Amino acid sequence: SIGDQLARWTNDIFKSTVHRAINRSGVRRYSIPLFFGTDYHVPIEPIPSCVSAERPPKYEPIVAGDYVKKRLQEMYHQNSPPL
Repeated sequence: SIGDQLARWTNDIFKSTVHRAINRSGVRRYSIPLFFGTDYHVPIEPIPSCVSAERPPKYEPIVAGDYVKKRLQEMYHQNSPPL
């Protein structure tokens, strides 16, 4: 998600939240998701002002398309049998 990418850009200064859409009200409602992200060729690496000697980078740089592919594999192929 863009929140996960923002966490990487800010070296975890901003954290991504867990996304849940649970209706506990008992009243019917509509949920309309909005999805957007970066272009796949954009590098995701910490913003220089979010890195210091006391706060070294927590993540290796990665291109957005590779990051999305990696996350999809983690989410949807974690229980798949080996090929």
